[in-house]
Amino acid sequence: MPTEFLTAEAAATSIGLINSIGNLGGFIGPYLIGLFETSTGGFIFGYSLIELFFILAIIPIYILKFLYRKS
Repeated sequence: MPTEFLTAEAAATSIGLINSIGNLGGFIGPYLIGLFETSTGGFIFGYSLIELFFILAIIPIYILKFLYRKS
């Protein structure tokens, strides 16, 4: 999606930022799941947190898709 809205230089930068955030999530996610499983004794809270982050990530995509759709 960044290449649809941004110039080539800005798109390259934004793709790098998206990759960095994804890698950070790949590092922090398993840690949080283990932390919540240890403290609560189950995986429900940790998986619910992942689901919440997933939904929060989808919202801006649909907003951008709605605002910038091609006629």
